[in-house]
Amino acid sequence: MTIRLSENIGDLTPSATLAIAAKAKEMINRGEDVIDLSAGQPDFPTPPFICEAARKAMEKGETGYTPAAGIPPLRKAIARKLREENGLSYAPEQVIVTAGVKQAIFNALFCLFGRGDEIIVPSPYWVSYPALVSFAGATVRCLETSKETGFHITASNLEKAVTKRTRGLILNSPNNPTGSVYPMEELLEIWEFCRDRSIWIISDEIYEKIIYGGMPFVSPAAVSSEAPRNVVVMNGFSKAFSMMGWRVGYAAGPLELIRAMESLQSHTTSNTCSISQWGALAAMEEKERSREVHREMLEEFTKRRDFILELAQKEPALSFIDPQGAFYLFFETAGYYGSRLGDHEVKDSVSLCRYLLEEEGLALVPGEAFGRDDYTRISYAAPLSAIKGGMDRLKRGLNALRSSGKPIPK
Repeated sequence: MTIRLSENIGDLTPSATLAIAAKAKEMINRGEDVIDLSAGQPDFPTPPFICEAARKAMEKGETGYTPAAGIPPLRKAIARKLREENGLSYAPEQVIVTAGVKQAIFNALFCLFGRGDEIIVPSPYWVSYPALVSFAGATVRCLETSKETGFHITASNLEKAVTKRTRGLILNSPNNPTGSVYPMEELLEIWEFCRDRSIWIISDEIYEKIIYGGMPFVSPAAVSSEAPRNVVVMNGFSKAFSMMGWRVGYAAGPLELIRAMESLQSHTTSNTCSISQWGALAAMEEKERSREVHREMLEEFTKRRDFILELAQKEPALSFIDPQGAFYLFFETAGYYGSRLGDHEVKDSVSLCRYLLEEEGLALVPGEAFGRDDYTRISYAAPLSAIKGGMDRLKRGLNALRSSGKPIPK
């Protein structure tokens, strides 16, 4: 019998980041020499004190269902964190714990928007934003940014993009894949523009703790005492505490919205893993240990960032902006398109990444996944030796295309 899939998933395709990582793992399992710089996750273990808290929770029998919105101590601790670290005043009831930030974003979009609504998504964007918007029945309206502006949007950009149907804007700072970070003055201008037009801001702040050079992190919800009325804050534990597989995220926003998200969650996933929540609570409560984790992680990522920039700057053909946050280098690759080398026709970022993986044993992520086919992303969430080897392979592969590549016949 032919299976007719629902229109609910439309043209949904698997995450390109996960697909590249899966192919790279297959090659590694076959014994092939592959350097994987595609992963969007810290390569550090979860801090032992968090693991110990989870173990103790299991021993105490904390393995049953919890309230759909999360255990009360964790919601209270997150509200305290937002107040003390971000200057945001939320009651615990205005916080919901989710199975990662992805679910938090989905819940908010699904509860706020529907058919006929347009959501502005700046490009480059994190790979899942367009799919999450479509699940809500809304329409994505991409707003392309440029390297010249540091991949930032402005109020004047927004003025040209909004229509009568625009109801939301997704912001991600620090940004994946570009590493750009918005300063307070730009966020204030964007928020005022959205406030005046009753546009919601969905603020993905998952890379909050990974910002370089002492630049402060600012949430759009903190630019004004009125901002929390139309900003939904999204964050989680995966990047800041290397808790990727624990699947703990959260959202904070107006009480009516959080209650709606809780109702939705109660009928879909119910609660986030109970054991993971107790581990996350330790991350929130053990402040000195957590600060040390963040300090050590940022110190290591800073070393890696400086190292990859030093290597990249020696290659004149690589064009990029210096990342201010996160752990990615997003570089232009369109100049290599239209080449043929051996069995490879390099026509776009996908075929370029396939070429680099198969010929050089280097796994990167095509820019097409981020809405920018003229770019490619490399992750430096890896040891210095892997970064050095990966950059050597990248340069070798690109040089081979530049020197030996033949135009693809029209």
